[in-house]
Parts: sequence; C-alpha cells; structure tokens
Amino acid sequence: MNRIKSNLDVCMTVFSLLSHYVSLYPHIFSLSFISSAYLYVAVVGVNTSPDFINPTGKLTIIDTTTQKIVNEIELPGQPDAVATTSISFIESSLESEEDDDNGPYYIVVAIENERDEDLGDGTPPQLPPGYISIIDIASKDALQDPTTWTIRNIELTNSTLVDDACLYSNDPEPEYVAINSQNTKVVITLQENNCFVIIDLLSGLISDAYEGGSVTLNNIIDTTEDSIISATESGIELLREPDGK
Repeated sequence: MNRIKSNLDVCMTVFSLLSHYVSLYPHIFSLSFISSAYLYVAVVGVNTSPDFINPTGKLTIIDTTTQKIVNEIELPGQPDAVATTSISFIESSLESEEDDDNGPYYIVVAIENERDEDLGDGTPPQLPPGYISIIDIASKDALQDPTTWTIRNIELTNSTLVDDACLYSNDPEPEYVAINSQNTKVVITLQENNCFVIIDLLSGLISDAYEGGSVTLNNIIDTTEDSIISATESGIELLREPDGK
C-alpha cells in the first residue's frame, strides 16, 4: 500500500514539475520507476515534438524523495513506452557481494516517431523512422548519480531480420518495450509494422525478429465508418498488430 501511495504521489509530482510541457504538448508521458536502497526515481518520457516531421523528446529523471528533477537526457525523437531493469533484479544485485552483480542496469525507451494519421489515409511509411534508446547505468555506484547515466540509440532499419519480419521496415514505429527478468534482452512491439524485435542489451544488437501474423475473426467486426455499431461481419483476416503486454 505504501508503494502504491508513493507511486500515485510521484505521478502527481511529475505532472506538477512538468506542467510547462503539459500545456504545450498533451499526451506526453510514459512513466516507470527505478527502486533500490540507493535511489527511488521516476523516469519519464516527455514528447516535446513541434510536429510529426521533427520529433524530439527527453527522458526526465525525478528524485521521488526530494521531488526534484535530477537529470534530463535528450532523446532522438518522440518517446512512447519506457521500461527499466526490474526492481527484483536490482535488489538482488545490491544484496550480492559478487563482482559480476555490479550492474549494468538499463532504461529502454521506445522512440516511436509516430506518423500523422490525418496525412493522406494515414498509412505508413512516413519518415522519420523510430529508434530504441538504451540508457546505461554502469554500476551500483552509478545508481546513486543519474548524471552519470549514458545513452545509446539503436537503429531498427538496415537489418535483414527486421526486413524479413516487419512491414514497412524502412519506417519502424516501436510501441512498447519490456526487459526480461535476466536483464539481458529487451522485447519490442511494433504495432503498425506487425512484428516483434528482440535486442541484446549489452551489445545493442538485434538478435531476432518475428512477424506478428494475422487472425480471422467472425461476428465481431464492424469495418463500416458510420454512426451505427454493428459487429456482425465475419471471415475478415486482420493483422494482429501487437501493442502492449
């Protein structure tokens, strides 16, 4: 209950501290937490893009104890989802006396660079493409000092694996990210591209990619754009278009 209350308080603090951006850019936040004996911070993806063609963003780190912004990291575009090394992994690492358990830890941001759905019929591709940003926290000591955190930007284009698995591989739009419990891989969903991509966190290399596939639905589809909801159509094959978990 205390953790839940703390998270709710942090969310209110985030909106208060970043109210300037809220007035300029609605729908700007993706929020996660890093919790340890050393530090308890909120990491917030902030979309500051002036338009769809020139996407910009930042990762804002907020100390939940002092309720102050302790660092901001420029991102290569418009952030969507944010994931962090799991709390259980961090806590286990901090309790260990083994040198091998001294980090690194990660924050991963899906840089979607979403398209303008009102441009033409809204279908991709619409450049610029998206990225994956990996923020490296090198060690236990680095957990205490967010100003030491560094960023790597991983391109999803020019990959044979992505070309084979994903639609519109020249315009990837990563939607959601999740780090595995071993803290070694990040799984990325690309909704419009109808695929999944897996990246090795240490090397930043794409290790695999999978097509999302399709499904045939019956008696639950309404594809007619009108004022009547009539979910009666059948036999329509639709792409799965993976989003969140």
